[in-house]
Amino acid sequence: MKETNKDHNDAREPLVLTWEEQSRLLQALPDYLAIPVLFALNTGLREQEVLSLKWEELETDDRLGEYCIRETSKNGKKFPIVLNHTAHRILDSLRGNRSEYIFLNATGRNLKTINKAKFQIVRRDLHLKHRVHDLRHTFAHRLRVAEVPFEDIQVLMGHVNKTMTEHYAQADILHLLECVRRIEQPTESVTLRGLR
Repeated sequence: MKETNKDHNDAREPLVLTWEEQSRLLQALPDYLAIPVLFALNTGLREQEVLSLKWEELETDDRLGEYCIRETSKNGKKFPIVLNHTAHRILDSLRGNRSEYIFLNATGRNLKTINKAKFQIVRRDLHLKHRVHDLRHTFAHRLRVAEVPFEDIQVLMGHVNKTMTEHYAQADILHLLECVRRIEQPTESVTLRGLR
């Protein structure tokens, strides 16, 4: 039951995962899918943005003591991917892999898609209508609920914002870091077997 282009283009309201639905989904998925799903929920990245991430793109900002990834958006502009504690722990847990890519499939190769048969089966078994792109909607929704200003949501989602430059000041990154930390759930760190 693969998501087709027709399905993807159908006009419908985006769906947002509740914390309970998120927990059920993550527990039902194998770790090689659950881990990038949790990363997407905490970064707002599109599926291919998550799966194309390479270790060499990871920067450690010494001023912050945190990872910050510079990502190129669809329009060719660079934007920061600011990682909250959950996303940071995910990267720490995967540090030992020997691939240039961060997220790997069950055989240790670059994971090409989250939206594969296993994801579809789990989604159907749990009676969830959410698509992979709804992970991004969930991230944006949680930022809004946490009262993150719209301009900051735009930056965190990688949307063009004419008031932001390609180089972010320390204060800007610290502010964005505080924004993404607002959407963490305290129990998230023990959600996945691979991160315990």
